[in-house]
Amino acid sequence: MYVVLAIVLAAITIPAHALALRLPWVSRRPGPTATVDTSDRRVLISRTFLVLVAAMTLNAFALYAVVINLVPLLTGRGLSSSVAAWALGLGGIGQVIGRLGYRSLAAHTGVRARSLVVISTGAVTTLLLALLPAHTAPLLAAAVAAGAARGLFTLLTATIVADHWGSERYATLNGMFTTPLTAATAIAPTVGAALATGLGSYHAMFVVLAAVSAVSAGLAATTTTPTPSTPTADVQGRG
Repeated sequence: MYVVLAIVLAAITIPAHALALRLPWVSRRPGPTATVDTSDRRVLISRTFLVLVAAMTLNAFALYAVVINLVPLLTGRGLSSSVAAWALGLGGIGQVIGRLGYRSLAAHTGVRARSLVVISTGAVTTLLLALLPAHTAPLLAAAVAAGAARGLFTLLTATIVADHWGSERYATLNGMFTTPLTAATAIAPTVGAALATGLGSYHAMFVVLAAVSAVSAGLAATTTTPTPSTPTADVQGRG
């Protein structure tokens, strides 16, 4: 099965990259940066930066612990492994849907409100996966919604630094910002499984993960609204 999947992946992605990624780099005029915290050091030690790192790291841990541990949660509640696999796959579709909707969300919300919406959505969908009755349809719908929350969160983490501090020093600041998030994402599946063992069930573990996301939302709510900086759309274009 893995050999067949590797062949399919190669047949689709290698020609696509070889033929499609030929556009020249379009130079963009650097956007305006925030008028405060002009040095990297001052940004890195600022309360807003540290609180946002903590909030986003906690939420990244919760969201990605959900991904891998969704299958044992559902099979442990009596659903077949096939249905659990469908839930995992549909979560991926939900992730794409969330990313497609991010631009509209960014156009109608400020960065703090946007952060609260995205993180709170993750908390609610994780709790729904834990509490909904063991019926296929509602759990599949919750899996899609949880995937959408992950998709929104991916773009939130990609743009939040530029939204707060502009894009001129984006590479440096974003690299520091995402390092703990990446570490949390890497350990989330293993730590999540260990939590399920310690708590006695995946159901209890998902409730704890929802609480972690709720704490993350609370931290994000305490941050200050940034001064005007480079629009989110510009950073998305650069990505």
